[in-house]
Amino acid sequence: MLSLLLFAPLALAAAPSIRVGVYDTKPLVFVENGVAKGLFVDVLDHIAKEEGWQLQYVPGTWAENLQRLNDGEIDLLSTIAYSEDRAKTFSFTKEFVVLDWGVIWQRPGGSIQSVPDLANKKIAILNGDIY
Repeated sequence: MLSLLLFAPLALAAAPSIRVGVYDTKPLVFVENGVAKGLFVDVLDHIAKEEGWQLQYVPGTWAENLQRLNDGEIDLLSTIAYSEDRAKTFSFTKEFVVLDWGVIWQRPGGSIQSVPDLANKKIAILNGDIY
């Protein structure tokens, strides 16, 4: 799977301001002191400058922003994976920005060094995430 920029089905060139949903997924996208930051924000800001777009970053949770995209309250959602089901509703970019990755956090002094070390451990995931 790939992490992709996702565009809602509308003519972005005609939009005076493009509303971009962001949620906390460092280092790809996050909000710090009220300012959207991260790799996807840098990429979008560069594209917006080249294309003459005005971007408005809309913070929220993953679930909130997916619902906002579906309801037309935002125009674009960063860091979302492609699926055939999602492609029935939304338009995806053809190019990917990053490949999927994961992070395992553990207490200092923990013994997890590889995937097999996760056997019989509790693992938290993002509710509603495609993975």
